[in-house]
Amino acid sequence: MQSVVILGGDRRSCFLDTYFKENGFFTYCFGVEEDVRIEELRKTLHGNMAALILPLPASRDGKTVNMPLCGTVVPLDALQTLLPTGRTVFGGMLPAHVQAQLCAAGARVIDYYDDELIVQNAQLTAVGAMCVLKDMTDVLPGNLHIAVTGFGRVATAVAARLKANGCTVTVAARRAEARESARTAGYKACTIEELRQNLSAFDIVMNTVPARIFAAEVFVSAPHVQYMELASAPYGTDLERVKAFGTTVINAQSLPGKYAPREAARIVGEKIKSFL
Repeated sequence: MQSVVILGGDRRSCFLDTYFKENGFFTYCFGVEEDVRIEELRKTLHGNMAALILPLPASRDGKTVNMPLCGTVVPLDALQTLLPTGRTVFGGMLPAHVQAQLCAAGARVIDYYDDELIVQNAQLTAVGAMCVLKDMTDVLPGNLHIAVTGFGRVATAVAARLKANGCTVTVAARRAEARESARTAGYKACTIEELRQNLSAFDIVMNTVPARIFAAEVFVSAPHVQYMELASAPYGTDLERVKAFGTTVINAQSLPGKYAPREAARIVGEKIKSFL
C-alpha cells in the first residue's frame, strides 16, 4: 500500500487525508489537528512513503510551511534536511527557491497548482466570495453596485457569480484587452484610475490584483464603500491603513478551504493521484 504524508494546511488537508484513505493509500497527517513533532515527522518521511504533500499555498510568508491550524513552525529550508533522497514532494504555489533546494537535495518536486487546478480553484473561490458578501451587507444583490478589479481567472469567476445573483458589476482592469473582454461578457468596464476617481459610485470593491493598485487615502472620500481582498500579498492596498480610515475591510483568503473544503480537497487529491 502506498503511503503519503500530508503536512500543514487548512480544513482541506483533513478532507485530503480522507480522500487518500478512500483511494487505498495509507496516510500520515502532521500539523493539521495537532502540533508537529519534528523527529516523528523525520522518521515518517524516512519510512515507506510515496510522497510528501504540502498545502495550497505551501507557504504564506515564503519562509515557513503554511500551518494555520497548529502552533508549530516548520521552516521551508528544513524540508531538505528532513527528506531522504528520491522522495516526491507536492506543493501548491511552491516558492522557486524551495523547489531548487529540494531538487538539489535529490527530491522530485511537483507544483500541483497548474492551469487546470487554478481554474477549478477560482470557481470555488467565487462560491466563497458570495458567502462572504452575504455576511458583509444586508442589501439585496440586485441593489448592489460592485467593482471587481482585474479580469483573470478569479475575477472572471467572481464577476460571473455576482452577475448571476443580480449584482451590477463593473470590471476595472489595467489592460484594454481585459476591459474589452469584460464588456463582451456583459459587464461594465473601466480603468483602475477611473475606479479610483469614482470609488464612491460603488458599494463594494472586490480586489483580485496582487499589487498595490489603491493608495489607502482614496477610501477617505468614499467611507461607505466596503473592501474585500481576494488577492494574495502584497494585496491591492494597505489593509490596516484602510481600516483605520473607518472602511470595512475583509481579507478573504483561502476561501475554498473555508467554504468548500471537501470539494477543494478532491480536486487537489485527483491532481496529485494522477502523478502517483
